[in-house]
Amino acid sequence: MDSNRLAFRINIRFSGFLQDISFIKENPGIYFRELISESKINKGTAEYHLKILEMAGLITSLQNKAYKRYFLNDSTFSSREQAVLSALRERTPRKILVTLLENPGLSHGEIANAVGISRPAVASHMKTMAKNGIVISEYTSTTLKHYISSEFLPVVQKYK
Repeated sequence: MDSNRLAFRINIRFSGFLQDISFIKENPGIYFRELISESKINKGTAEYHLKILEMAGLITSLQNKAYKRYFLNDSTFSSREQAVLSALRERTPRKILVTLLENPGLSHGEIANAVGISRPAVASHMKTMAKNGIVISEYTSTTLKHYISSEFLPVVQKYK
């Protein structure tokens, strides 16, 4: 193979890696299926690129429930902020966080009504988010009220 063809092939492959990196930068916390769907990269190419980028230390991943989420490895986000971004990339936790952002201090029932899910579902999501420090809860007389943690309020506001 002549050097021009080899340089062309290397350049094409490198531009694919750059496309993946820029897409992850623009969509922190994206998971694999979302990446291939939104970026129009085929599955095999995406798997290969993500593996190489992670091995090279250019990206990092966070396993969250059933999803492996990808972030740039440039110290932009702490591991706790990655947990917030992961929650914001899931439909129901995102709805809950946006609802709490717009209406701080809601109860489980109020969140359930606003989001359109059951109270047990709210409790399950809130438990996970509380465990990660994303939300805080406090009693006012007999009602448990929920708030987004002040530590993560700017992240939720920016990426909602």
